[in-house]
Amino acid sequence: MIPQANLLAEHLAGMVRFPTVSCQNMEEMDFSVFEQFHKYLKDTYPLVHKTFKKEIVGRAGLLYHWEAPRKSEKLPLLLAAHQDVVPAGDLSAWSHPPFAGVIADDCLWGRGSLDCKNQIMGHMEALEALIAEGFQPDFDIYLAYGYNEEVSTTCGAPAATLLVKTLQERGVRLGMVLDEGGSVISGASMGVSGSIANISVAEKGYVDIQLSKSSKGGHSARPGKASIMADVARAVVRLAESPMPYRILPEIALQYRILADHVPERREIYQDIQAHQEQLFPMLDSDPGVAAKFQTTVAMTMAQGSYAPNVMPGKVSVTLNCRPLPGDTIDSVTEKLREIIGSELGVEVTCLGGRNPSPVSDIDTPLFQNLKSVIESVYPNCVAVPSVCLGGTDSYFYYPICDHVYRFAGEYRVPQNGSAHAANEHIWLEHIDAVPKFFYTFLPTY
Repeated sequence: MIPQANLLAEHLAGMVRFPTVSCQNMEEMDFSVFEQFHKYLKDTYPLVHKTFKKEIVGRAGLLYHWEAPRKSEKLPLLLAAHQDVVPAGDLSAWSHPPFAGVIADDCLWGRGSLDCKNQIMGHMEALEALIAEGFQPDFDIYLAYGYNEEVSTTCGAPAATLLVKTLQERGVRLGMVLDEGGSVISGASMGVSGSIANISVAEKGYVDIQLSKSSKGGHSARPGKASIMADVARAVVRLAESPMPYRILPEIALQYRILADHVPERREIYQDIQAHQEQLFPMLDSDPGVAAKFQTTVAMTMAQGSYAPNVMPGKVSVTLNCRPLPGDTIDSVTEKLREIIGSELGVEVTCLGGRNPSPVSDIDTPLFQNLKSVIESVYPNCVAVPSVCLGGTDSYFYYPICDHVYRFAGEYRVPQNGSAHAANEHIWLEHIDAVPKFFYTFLPTY
């Protein structure tokens, strides 16, 4: 059985105390911390490390393999997560030190408590318990933990690609990948009285785009009438006033059909959202998280001008972070932004890099239906639905060796937890057993 919440909290707190921060430049990373983290896992979960073969891939990637004692026709299952965390940021904004693993006020505080060392803890705790109880799978199990997932869209060398390459070279074909990117949330924003478990069957793309205009610059006492900053600002306003249109993916349409019976007052709308767009789309404006599943988003995140208040800038730039829906591409989004801005302002639109949306995994399969069934059995008053992951995950890289890539971490995401990347990242102790319980229940059913 899964240990009590206090022991789970102690184990996760131990993980949080290792500042496994990833950086764009890997040479700036402290890999000795990752080595210490690996030793902690070995010491804390001895049965897993006795049963699985473990190897280091790349600088600090962890690849575990449990070769089934008795083989069936089932292809292997891979559980993915990542060891790295984002920097702590402003330390003064934290109620408790970000890497102290403090347990206080019915919570565990610290960077990684949600994203996503709780998932590693969940895998390890579930397997440790199952092995102790004599569980013998008839399918191979892999655990794959990268070390630069938080920067993988821009670092140029995602550790997950090395893990995938290792499996490819051994001829491994996976039956299913299960990664972070879906969780159990309150259904209040969609009118559902209970909880919704989002099983992400795809993830949006990622692209950084720069708007810029250059001039000779000069002294601010002689500004003249022309202003490159004003032109770039006009371009930004045009984009703000012309957001990408809402679009309904088939998987999201199915999500709403499943939810229809749980929202009597919206049943007619939810049963066919394509036919009721005029009623649905205004509802989306109040919840950016829900709206983003219907839209390629464009966020203005950075602006740069002069280096001094009294100097006219030689170049003004604004950086946009865009998350394309499946069906859009880096090229199509870039061209659409150029079209909206127009050419008369003289503002350049430059793609800085990114990646296209992932393929969409099939939901009409026994694998997905079993996953849905297990989720609804583990979490009370919960309905499981297909969804689209708004951020990027390591699972993006597994499609060459797997047709069924899903994202469900098994955790509760509640408003009180705040953002995983924000100051005061924490997990409530009452929810700390959710992830291990899910994997403990799911693994024997695969």
